Amino acid sequence: MTVVLAAVFLFIVALFLRVIQMYVMSMVLLAVPVVSYAVGRASLHHLSYTRRHPPSVFPGDRLTVDIDVENHSRWPKLFLRVRDRLPEWLVPAGDSEIYDIYLLSRGKRSTRYEVEAAKRGCYRIGPLQVEAIDPLGMFSFSYRIESSSEVLIYPEILNLSDVRLAGGSPFGSREVDAEGHPGDGLDFHGVREYRAGDELRRVHWKTTARTGDLSVIEFDESRSTEIILALETKEGTERGEGKETTLEYAAVMAASLARYILYNGDPVRLLGDKLLPAACVADNGQDHLYSILEALARMEAVSPCSLGTVLLEAAPTIEPHSTVVVLTPQVDNSLFEAFHSLSHMGARLALLWFDGDSFEETEGPGGSPEEEWVNYLKVRDVTVYRICKGDSLTEAMREVWNAMV
Repeated sequence: MTVVLAAVFLFIVALFLRVIQMYVMSMVLLAVPVVSYAVGRASLHHLSYTRRHPPSVFPGDRLTVDIDVENHSRWPKLFLRVRDRLPEWLVPAGDSEIYDIYLLSRGKRSTRYEVEAAKRGCYRIGPLQVEAIDPLGMFSFSYRIESSSEVLIYPEILNLSDVRLAGGSPFGSREVDAEGHPGDGLDFHGVREYRAGDELRRVHWKTTARTGDLSVIEFDESRSTEIILALETKEGTERGEGKETTLEYAAVMAASLARYILYNGDPVRLLGDKLLPAACVADNGQDHLYSILEALARMEAVSPCSLGTVLLEAAPTIEPHSTVVVLTPQVDNSLFEAFHSLSHMGARLALLWFDGDSFEETEGPGGSPEEEWVNYLKVRDVTVYRICKGDSLTEAMREVWNAMV
């Protein structure tokens, strides 16, 4: 503005004094902001942008984001600023969210910033806001890059290796009644007399020679049964706010149990509506753990179906004698029917019930309807554990484990 006022003043003086040089000086001064405007506006052209960051992190970790800016013009770009739009639960770790970029002719530069992952979920970083300032600082131009990138924040995994567990594992390999010939299996049991139909390759020749009677090796059959972590994702069932919600608690417990089960070499899968299909197939190994973590990171309570309905529909696909751990804030008639159906299949059942009233600090008169259903399940050989806001989830899993052993 000062330059413009100076040019106007010189022009007025030149009119009175009729000095040609002053006319020229005023025109030159007036041209300066025009040229500066053009330079600033042109700074937004012939640029390309790339955003780089890890695809996933855990809560509490810092995510490093690199923004690469390349100038495809032969003219330098000296007055650029970039700023990413961040979701609520990716908190900037630095003091500033605006970063200056200076590019020479056909140059390339990168700027880096860090954000802290605050809450489980699937988020998008962007769009990118680019701002150019003219050399005189008189004008500002902005341009929005609509491209965005996805980042997953996995649920927190509680360390269960430090938990002292009474007895053995309620999950995984369990002896089940085998169909077919007795003695077929993998685990050595002993030696018995030969029976019609036994294979000759199982004859124990030392015992046969010692007793004079044909004897065969007998095995016990045991097989690794399916472990299912069933989660409630029906719309409207999530209770609480922020990081203290029933769904967040369920995600943490499911991730922790899945990691511990897979660490022991047992197959596990998730069950719930609108979950990542790869996590809903029983498998083991580290790759499967990350499929489960991704499914839990993307999990939202948006399904039109209740977990009881999902369990009833999935019952024909669940192997007999499986272990089913249900994590839900909603216990209703459909879930009761699902437990009844699964118990007839010989499934071992556990209910981790999140008391929704405690997450919203409300309590209806005479208790909630869920409590009545929970009491029904307790007398039907279902291991039930009530979880309230602020409870130790590690302790809850230890109690459930010991109750199922």
